[in-house]
Amino acid sequence: MEGKELLEGGLRKIPNNYHSVTFQINPCASKEQIQQSGGKVAIEVETEQGTALPRPIEFDVVFPEHLTAEHETLGGMVKGVPAVDMGFPRDGDSAHGVSAQLLVSIHPLDVCFDGVYVIEKDKGYAGSAGSLAQTHSADSIWRVSIDNRFDQHDNIGIKSGKNGNMQWDEIQGYDADGNPVYKHSYPNEFTWNCLFRTYQFMGNKEGISDIATVFQRFYIESKGNGLFYARIRKFLVDPQKKDECSVERTTGGSHIFKP
Repeated sequence: MEGKELLEGGLRKIPNNYHSVTFQINPCASKEQIQQSGGKVAIEVETEQGTALPRPIEFDVVFPEHLTAEHETLGGMVKGVPAVDMGFPRDGDSAHGVSAQLLVSIHPLDVCFDGVYVIEKDKGYAGSAGSLAQTHSADSIWRVSIDNRFDQHDNIGIKSGKNGNMQWDEIQGYDADGNPVYKHSYPNEFTWNCLFRTYQFMGNKEGISDIATVFQRFYIESKGNGLFYARIRKFLVDPQKKDECSVERTTGGSHIFKP
């Protein structure tokens, strides 16, 4: 009676079973379609004798509202894990940089979003003049699993470039005391604006409907003696709190994952 346009394939009868039908909400239904339908699927049912139930059976249809994240814990044994296979420094490395693997959840958690695809879009960045801000290589795609988590990690990270290309320790001269004067000013801060949208698998990379904009915040500071401290924050850890997932590291040191 209501929400037929939200169904994928309509109502499906179970063979040899006259008492049950199944249906699935189209994972590509847009936010606008759900709003226009009133957020409901209403099914009218009647018995073999033609007697209708007093009222339709109603199901609420909910579009994703929030995204949160937590650090990968490797079975609860390790607090946080650096990103892998992306060239970011590991604990103890002499290279400058920091990274983390985040487990992203889609809310509300009492709704099953299994089968929904999500794409991350670059909506620009903000940083001061002379900033180390880099273009965000977005368009990452995830499938939401039955536990309402992305099926793969969201790898976040930043590292120093080389040969004058976003090189953190590039020296342009020396002061009167012989200390190096870096090309880039420190502390150096910038923010990526990351828009997450629902997505049709193998479809238009622009996505379908907005879920949320998430800010990925970078902070880099010179600590002297050629060492650099770097921190990244991304995603709230709880929709009702202001705490963000963060990772920090100083050249040669270990990653620190918070909270």
